[in-house]
Amino acid sequence: SAGGFDTCRPCSPGSNQSFPGRDSCDACPAGYAAPSWGAKLCSACSAGESTRGKPGLTQCEPCEAGRAAATAGSERCSPCKLGTFSDREGALECEECTGGKITQAIGTASASLCLCDAEEYLPSGTGNPSCTACPAHVLCEAGSTAFDLGLAVGQADSSIQRARIQAGFFSEVSDPTSVFRCLRASDCPGGPLLQGDGNCPGGRSGLLCRDCPAGYIRDDSGCHECTVGDRLGAASAIFVAVACVPLFLIVARKKQVSEHPQGVLAMSVGGLLVFLLQMIATLSAVQVPWNNPFEDLLNILSIISVDLDSVRLGCVLNPAPDQLFVFKMALPLLAVCALAL
Repeated sequence: SAGGFDTCRPCSPGSNQSFPGRDSCDACPAGYAAPSWGAKLCSACSAGESTRGKPGLTQCEPCEAGRAAATAGSERCSPCKLGTFSDREGALECEECTGGKITQAIGTASASLCLCDAEEYLPSGTGNPSCTACPAHVLCEAGSTAFDLGLAVGQADSSIQRARIQAGFFSEVSDPTSVFRCLRASDCPGGPLLQGDGNCPGGRSGLLCRDCPAGYIRDDSGCHECTVGDRLGAASAIFVAVACVPLFLIVARKKQVSEHPQGVLAMSVGGLLVFLLQMIATLSAVQVPWNNPFEDLLNILSIISVDLDSVRLGCVLNPAPDQLFVFKMALPLLAVCALAL
């Protein structure tokens, strides 16, 4: 023969020749294989198999986990799309993640990698729970679960902090999903959800990060030790306030004042008005999405809110935050009561 052979030789595995008189065999194209000698035609890979893009193979290979081939003759198995997975070899198609979950990448090879999207978490429980929206002002990363929010019995991986409390808000370790708005946004910088007052700045602690140790006073950066000047200033403010009470009563009882009850009435109405405006101003701390123009009104009224922290009362009396709040709200009423005596 022209090729120097006395007889024709069969095509080797991985090749084929369907036409007589040819001097060579053709390699099977990608997606096809010839397992035996002397093949006239290559066989298409079955669904769930491929040659992984290689020609001239003797057999097809099953799709690896995370991939699938829905049709016969596939050159390559397709990676599972986002939101799907395949946890076995030879898959014809990928399975959908259930419960509203997603995957973080294509080619996912396990159902355990189906996770809840950002701003959602996976509740605990039997069966196949669906993803649930995270509580307001709790920032959940993708993959958050009930453990990350402290809603499941057990302990989350402390090295992974998927849920965080938004800056300006506070929650306690004992009930992390009950979120409180801080009186001042600077009091609560936010942080890992399950740390509670461990997120408080500069040595603060307690509900809303308002507590400082005895002998310390709050400021914007945290707690600082009371100085002699702080104590003198607080004591002076208390002395002036106490001294003004009898002076106020003396002035109120003078004949000129008693002969002009309209002036007393005006002062009483003014005190009640200030009290009312302070009460309205406190609504800015309520977790309600106020609409304009009421939101602008609350911002304006916050100016008249008395800031007792500025007089450093904590350096002398060390009152609790709730006691300070009650005292601040009662100041206008005390003035009105004094006038009534």
